Amino acid sequence: MDGQSLTLVRGVMGAGKNEFALWLIHGKDSTVILSADQYVPEKFDAKDLKDAHQKCLEVTEAYLERGYSVIVANVFERNKDIAPYVQLASDFDIKLYSLIVEHRHGGTTTKNVSEEKLKRSANRFEMKLTNVRA
Repeated sequence: MDGQSLTLVRGVMGAGKNEFALWLIHGKDSTVILSADQYVPEKFDAKDLKDAHQKCLEVTEAYLERGYSVIVANVFERNKDIAPYVQLASDFDIKLYSLIVEHRHGGTTTKNVSEEKLKRSANRFEMKLTNVRA
């Protein structure tokens, strides 16, 4: 990928989003990886998620302003979850990539999330293929 870009790595918990993002960043000095997980307090409480996602978006914008490419590895279950990032890419007039990582490797989430919650997340997951900026 040439030039500045914003890449969204989407998938259910435990899919390997962060591991995949690390693979994507290999050898790219001007690219950073961000995740809402970085901004959740050590003692997890679901009420902290909204603030963590907002902070992730703000830090993404700050890095883009400084000329970095950014990879954001979040669940992004619904299309509306990626909308602020689509807007950022448009505002900065940069390439936007959205990649979906499927959970086909038998990995587990590091957040001790119940199987029931993982299934609900997978059932809510939306994907719309597009070749235009929306």
